[in-house]
Amino acid sequence: MERLSNYIDGQLTPPGSGRYLDNFEPATGQVYSQTPDSGDDDLTAAVAAAERAADAWRATSSEERAGFLHRIAYLANANANANANANANANANADALARAESVDSGKPISLAGRLDIPRASANLQFFAAAATQFFSEAHPMAGDAFNYTLRDAPGGMQRPRCRRAGAVDRFSYWAEPKDAHDLSRLLNDHIAGVVTDHPRRFVGLGTVPMQDPDLAVQELERCVTTLGLAGIQIGTHVNGKNLDDERVFPVLEAAEALGAAVFVHPWDMLARDRMSRYWLSWLVGMPAETALAICSMLFGGVFDRLPRLRVAFAHGGGAFPGTVGRIEHGFQVRPDLCAVETKTSPRDQLGRFYVDALVHDEVALRHLIDLVGAGRVALGTDYPFPLGELSPGALIESLGLEASTRERLLAGSALEWLNLEPGRFA
Repeated sequence: MERLSNYIDGQLTPPGSGRYLDNFEPATGQVYSQTPDSGDDDLTAAVAAAERAADAWRATSSEERAGFLHRIAYLANANANANANANANANANADALARAESVDSGKPISLAGRLDIPRASANLQFFAAAATQFFSEAHPMAGDAFNYTLRDAPGGMQRPRCRRAGAVDRFSYWAEPKDAHDLSRLLNDHIAGVVTDHPRRFVGLGTVPMQDPDLAVQELERCVTTLGLAGIQIGTHVNGKNLDDERVFPVLEAAEALGAAVFVHPWDMLARDRMSRYWLSWLVGMPAETALAICSMLFGGVFDRLPRLRVAFAHGGGAFPGTVGRIEHGFQVRPDLCAVETKTSPRDQLGRFYVDALVHDEVALRHLIDLVGAGRVALGTDYPFPLGELSPGALIESLGLEASTRERLLAGSALEWLNLEPGRFA
């Protein structure tokens, strides 16, 4: 079993706490590696090292940066593509690189070698090309964020006026709206390109700057009408504003008008200060976030106001299916608190939204089907993360469902939510 270290200031160092967290192989439950249980001192040291590295990086020319990134991309790609005809060292390097990625992410070695390393190489090549077309800088943000900024250089030579841009995270809702919009356009153009190149393999969902409703609607319209994407993915909240907030509503209203699918994925989980250990942010925080998002839309009357809106929630609706009885009871006994925006009970709104089938348990999946109906449950994988289903569809197949129900879960529900015809993928 391998034990990972922190990489700080060019050195592999153990965590200051001396403690490590176990990484489990999802398929077997076995511990395959240990990750440092890092604390504030480790984070402070890492940020200080990043600040020093940023100063050195800024001091280099764009050509030097591009060359450095191209070299790393080449080495990664050469290692990943080593084959039986290559020399023994290349094969050894390829195996070591794939094994390191597997230890870090929990994915099978073969998958890491075939997909993740080539993808990392492609990303590095993109940033290498961008380095000669953009000015860039890195600097610390308030809190625990570290921001790497790409700035457009009009005319290819002029340094533009200073502005902050969002670093890439799941949604970048914390960033300045204009910068998040720029990033959204970049990502959506890339997604649309992948779909265009492989139309029978992929359906694209875009991302939009939800912190600015006007820009979000503008980008949503571009995603659907210009790029041909099927919809968008949004977070369970927007900087602490739940999905029934009036600033969120115009985006959902536009999605209904455009016939765009909306996928809601948990992020920036609540109570993280109490969930720093045992992976609780992912095991408890994410399901709670999703339940909160569903309840906000139900109690907020969003589905009453937008009856044609097609929304799907990740991870089987999180904690919602297991607590729906309590939620319904609360609506009935305290209408003064719960029925202030809608008179439609939570149970009467079941079937107005979709969920995926990623619940990791036969009993839970059967309950989900009974609760919302097979027509509202779609295959989910959470690929490529450790909490995903390693063999997509295996749980659905294990239930021994009728053929029509099985077809809905494996394909039909998703196609309906995305408003797509099966013939597109035949």
